[in-house]
Amino acid sequence: MKTLILILIIGVIFWGCDYPVPEGRMRFDFLQNFNKVEKKPSAEKVFRYLSWQKGTEGRDAMVIGVYGEASFTLRPEETGDDLYFGLRLRIPDSARAECIIVVETSSQSDTVFRRLMDAARFTQDRNWSDEYADMSRYLNQPITVRFSVLYFGTDAWVEWSSPILVADEK
Repeated sequence: MKTLILILIIGVIFWGCDYPVPEGRMRFDFLQNFNKVEKKPSAEKVFRYLSWQKGTEGRDAMVIGVYGEASFTLRPEETGDDLYFGLRLRIPDSARAECIIVVETSSQSDTVFRRLMDAARFTQDRNWSDEYADMSRYLNQPITVRFSVLYFGTDAWVEWSSPILVADEK
């Protein structure tokens, strides 16, 4: 059952539609709560993008440029077991960037996702990939989730599509 739900969620992220997650399982939708984001260094480096190309390659996304950072502070009831999102490296085609997600609690800071993307060497990094991070150790704790993009020799923009936190079925 969990595998079927995972497939459905990833499929929905691909199409950019509403999620087929029972209301009780959806814990936090980062794009729906984008008004709560702390942007660094400025709004020019972190912004929300709404796609008009649904059903083809378009997805709603949070766009972060190099050295940009988007942080969300979540209450315990907003945390979930699983973080699902899409990822794509944008502009220019020679871009390289490291995409990182860090979770901070009151006592520690952990990197839960790290991926080096290189559009010049790996053209597939220009296309959407669906990603996952295990967040179960932070369930029911106040946390800060920080999405960031680091510089690797070229200016780059990374799109993070439809990041959501979902609670496992109990």
